[in-house]
Amino acid sequence: MSIEYLMPYLAIALYLLGTLWVGIAGYQKEQNTVEGYFLADRKINPIVLFFTLSATNFSAFFFLGFAGSGYRIGLSYYPMMAFDTGLAGLGFYYIGYKVCQLGKKKGLITPQN
Repeated sequence: MSIEYLMPYLAIALYLLGTLWVGIAGYQKEQNTVEGYFLADRKINPIVLFFTLSATNFSAFFFLGFAGSGYRIGLSYYPMMAFDTGLAGLGFYYIGYKVCQLGKKKGLITPQN
């Protein structure tokens, strides 16, 4: 067998081992609470939260046909994405802050620390 034949399998094996390493390295025994599991003990950095929510928003648009519509209509379709993402950010700010404060007060799960 040549090395070119084994390269895809080696890449997949390295990826799976890397994923396993991240899981083992990130495991902490003291995170046995619901808040610890879902919210990292309410210690999520706002920048990390922003990029996580943005990636979720972008992937939702992409898998629901955004890429195809952009190809069909052209570049003029893409400002819709920016507008909706901006509205989502404002909604997170105005509604999310109040929900976060209520969550801290009552022990509810909210994504902000």
